[in-house]
Amino acid sequence: MPKEDGFTFLKSIEAEKYGVIFTTAYEEYALNALKANAIDYLLKPVNQIELCEAVAKAIQYMELRLTRSEMIAIYKESLGNLPEQVHQERRPIEKITVAEQFGFRMVKVADIMYLQADSNYTILHLSGLNKIVATRTLSDFEKLLDPLVFFRIHKSTIINLNHLQAYSSYEGNFAELHDGTQLSISRRNLNDFREAVRLFSNSLE
Repeated sequence: MPKEDGFTFLKSIEAEKYGVIFTTAYEEYALNALKANAIDYLLKPVNQIELCEAVAKAIQYMELRLTRSEMIAIYKESLGNLPEQVHQERRPIEKITVAEQFGFRMVKVADIMYLQADSNYTILHLSGLNKIVATRTLSDFEKLLDPLVFFRIHKSTIINLNHLQAYSSYEGNFAELHDGTQLSISRRNLNDFREAVRLFSNSLE
């Protein structure tokens, strides 16, 4: 784009009134910022099928924003987060826009206690006993979240080590969170879990 980039252009318009799709050749860490927000994107060279899917998704979200006014504020905040997250030099994502069956919402990453797979969906368990059913797979979140903080203890479970309170090997292997939730650790992940906790604990010293 001559004389400005896409982010400058977004600031010059009421971007929340549009469905924004980025076409980009960004490297992976910047793609994570796009994935973390309610923004669709296409990698260059653009694939025709992916373009059609992205436009259909943008139209769907536009219709949601027309019928649910709270979605406009969420989408605006998501767009506002994007430039900083893209240019933050590989720092972990702090907020994500989580797509649900009937819309999306902003979530602070620090509030995520653990994530559980539910077929092609993921249940996000948040502080305060809240939970969200997201229309992304657990593997999608695993790629997005900081691997030094979010550890996969089981094929169906990822925990936030900030919320880990204890580990128990009594009648199995379990991670206990601050709210008392006990989650099973698979035998194949146990040694890696112990190493992840050791490295995480050292990082806090």
